[in-house]
Amino acid sequence: MTGHEGPALLVAIDTESDNQWDREARRNPTFVNTRALERLHDFFAQHRVRPTYVVTYPVARDAESAAALRRIVARGDAEIGAHHHAWETPPCEPADIDRTKCVHVSGGQYGEEFWIHRRPRARRTGPVHERG
Repeated sequence: MTGHEGPALLVAIDTESDNQWDREARRNPTFVNTRALERLHDFFAQHRVRPTYVVTYPVARDAESAAALRRIVARGDAEIGAHHHAWETPPCEPADIDRTKCVHVSGGQYGEEFWIHRRPRARRTGPVHERG
């Protein structure tokens, strides 16, 4: 917020496939919710809110979701970040479908997933912003 002093609000949107806490939904992801991202972004723009969409690997790989995110980023009033799910970010195994927390995978696997996680996002949705 250039030139503005006072409270600030950070808005981050978990941008993931539908119903991620249901095992069957994790096995067969759908993206109905991402089809409304541009409408949601219009709402944010009306209120001068600059959100960060934290995007999972499958959303970045879904052509329609990625296209919507590219259009949003092109407007200049949003950022894209990475959102890691251990069960769906390569290199994951079929057994990882039940590992819904990062602590359930080895540090080495998590590290590989983190770097792989960036590639489709940068290619399909634009640069990924990493904050320390």
